[in-house]
Order: sequence, then C-alpha cells, then structure tokens
Amino acid sequence: MQDPTTDEDILLCDRCHAVIPKYTGPVCDDFLVKHRVSGDLADSERLTVSRTVEESDLEIQRYDTEIHRLRQTLSRLEKEQRAAIRSRDARKALLSPIRKLPIELLSEIFSWCSHAPDEDITKSYAVHRRKDEETYFVSVGILNIASTCTLWRAVSMSRPSLWSDITIRLDSLYDTAWGYRLVEVLESWLRYSGTSLLTLRLHIYGPLPGIDEILPLDSNFHCGIERVLDVLLLESRRWESAVISMDASSALYMYDSQDTVPVFPKLQKLALSLDPNDSEMTSSWSRQLRGFFVPAPLRQLALPNGDFWPEDFFSPSAVTSLASLTSLMFDIFYHESISLLGQFPVLERLRILRYKGLRSVGLVNPVIVRVERLSHLDICIGVPDDEPPVFELDIFAFLEAPRLVSLDISKHLYDYMEAPVMLQWSSTVFRQMLDRFWKFSM
Repeated sequence: MQDPTTDEDILLCDRCHAVIPKYTGPVCDDFLVKHRVSGDLADSERLTVSRTVEESDLEIQRYDTEIHRLRQTLSRLEKEQRAAIRSRDARKALLSPIRKLPIELLSEIFSWCSHAPDEDITKSYAVHRRKDEETYFVSVGILNIASTCTLWRAVSMSRPSLWSDITIRLDSLYDTAWGYRLVEVLESWLRYSGTSLLTLRLHIYGPLPGIDEILPLDSNFHCGIERVLDVLLLESRRWESAVISMDASSALYMYDSQDTVPVFPKLQKLALSLDPNDSEMTSSWSRQLRGFFVPAPLRQLALPNGDFWPEDFFSPSAVTSLASLTSLMFDIFYHESISLLGQFPVLERLRILRYKGLRSVGLVNPVIVRVERLSHLDICIGVPDDEPPVFELDIFAFLEAPRLVSLDISKHLYDYMEAPVMLQWSSTVFRQMLDRFWKFSM
C-alpha cells in the first residue's frame, strides 16, 4: 500500500537534480488494525510481515545515510559561513570611525578608563567590612579594554601606566586553602606596569578563630596573604595611592613578614579603614603600623580615629613627614586629640566623620590649637561614648583657623538613630571662633 499524497522523488540538490526515491513500502495500517485485536497471524502472514520489516530496514538505512551526508554538508556550510562572517566583520572593523583615531589619542582615552572608581572611604568606615562569602580575586581596570581586540591589547600593553591601578579583595571566614594563581596574575600585572606609580586598593580579612581557639601559625589563608603582601611590598617605592582595609591578624602579617621595613618615597595618598567589629584592630592599629609609612611624603591621609600621638604612628625621628599633609580625614575624633592638629603646619582640609567630644568627664583642654592654613572644615557630629543626655559641640572653643573659608557641620544620623542624646549648639563658642577669624582677616 503506497502513500497516496505524492509519487514524486525527494530532491536532494536543485543544481545536479540528485534525488532519492520516496518510501514506497506498505504502510500496513489496515493490516495492523485487523490483527491488533486478535493477535493471531497465519504462517504466510508472518512471512509477509518479516519481509516487509527487512525492506523497511533497508529503506531506513538508505535515508540515514543521506541524512548523515546532508548534515555533514550543512555543518561544513555553517562553518564556512561563520568564517565568512568573521572575515566580513574584521574588514568592516577596519572602516570603523574609531580606527581613524591616532594611537596616541586612543591610548589617552584608555588611560581615563583604566582606573577603578575611587572608593568612598566615608561609607567604608560606617559598614561591617568583612564579607560573608569567600572572595579571592585581583582586578585591574584596563583588563576589559585589553581583552577587546588585538589592536586594543597592543595599545594597552604599550603603555605601562594603564596597568598600575590594582584592586585586591581577599575574604575568608574559615582557614581554607587557596591557590597561588592569584599571586602569579598579580606578578604579571606588576611587570606590565613597568616603573609606573601604583594605585592600590587592598581589602584583606582572614578567617575568624573558633570559640576559645586561635588560628595555627601556618594558617593557609595567611600563608597566601604573606605571598601577596611580599609581592606588593617589593614594589613599595612605586606606591602612590593606597586604600588599606585589614583585620588585626592580616596587618600583623603585613608588618612582621618583612625583614626590613619597606619605604614609600612616592606615597602621597593613604587611607586606612578597619572593621568596626574588630576590637583588636580598632584599639591597636597605630601600634600595628607603627613606623610603617615613615618615609612617605603624604599629602592626603584618612585614618580610623585620632586616638594616637605622632610618635605612635610615625617614628619620633620622622615626625617631619607630617609636614606635607594638606588633607586629613578621621572617622572618629575625640576632644583629647585636638592638640594633634597642631602637628600639621600646612593642613588645608580637615574632615571629621564622627566628632565625639570629651571621652571622660572633667577633662578639658584650655589650650587653643591654631591651624594656620586650614581653609575647609567638614565636621559630622557623632554620639559620645558615654551617651550623655546633652552633647555640646565644643571643638570651636579650642580650634583657631584664621584662613577658614568653608565650614560644613552636620549630624551623624546613623549614630543618633537610637541614642537618646540631644545635640546642643553653643552660639557663644562659635562666635568666639568667628571673632578670631575676623580679627585675623582685618
């Protein structure tokens, strides 16, 4: 029984008119319907069915052969089509308007895209720094650009300064092992950067010890940290800007892993951020990093708090390194640290994110501190540690800034969110500071 729809052969190629005969074997629909209920076949019928099955197998094999051949042909056609598309796109790219840019101009554009966004240190001080998930990666801003095409990679590789902005994020709640692939990548990028000055963002928080436990001395995480820090500190003479956020144990590895104290002759911008929940680091950060940045000609400095003396953070023989600071920011600043401001002779900008006033009742510093060149002052008022019912802003009674041209005073909403502390403004004290200002200006 033949298919009644058409008697035409199947055309395989409309060029050579190759065909394959359509299936002409029996459909056996009536035969199946007849015997599907009874299930009984005569011997002659069994022979007929066996013969038709063999004929169908031969037909199926013939169709399989043609289908396989056609699929191979289609695969080759698709492969050649993709090659033609790539060739066309490559030639179209040669006509792209960006190709008309001189290489020097293209390189300059890349320089604007090769730096990661500046980290908002004010937000960093107010959040829990340690992340819940494990993180191990380094990144450099130029990487996506260098991966775009051969030309852009060649341009990127020809300018070492494009590889000088590096971000490193390492987080681990547990003492897990991690590979050294990260260190190898970091070493490669440092090679690419040549002798360019480096901008670094280091976020390093190691595992937390268990209850009544301490981490082993050969901690897997800190062994890896030591390798990363060794690689970076070998390039300390090229550091120009650094934002460093660490826990106490990682800072200890940074300091103790060096046979000699690194020098930072080019470092102009430094920001230190801590996890506010890391009590060991918040209370001892100045001792952990004592003398570490002594030779640096810093111009911008951001610190977790002002609870230190110059000799705590800088060696006594290098206090003059503070003389170049023009911008200073503190996360937390107490009344007792006001005298510290007198150590910065050319300070122009001062920002205090949380001024907490007197730490102990009865301690009053009657000495007025004169900051000769201070022109911009930004103070955000925080809640004192003892949370008194009323907090009076007293810093203006002891601060003299004759060149002040900009003053920004605000209230730290996060600190005051749940604390029952009222902020009291003393117009008398503020007027005294203005009187000193007008006296100088006239």
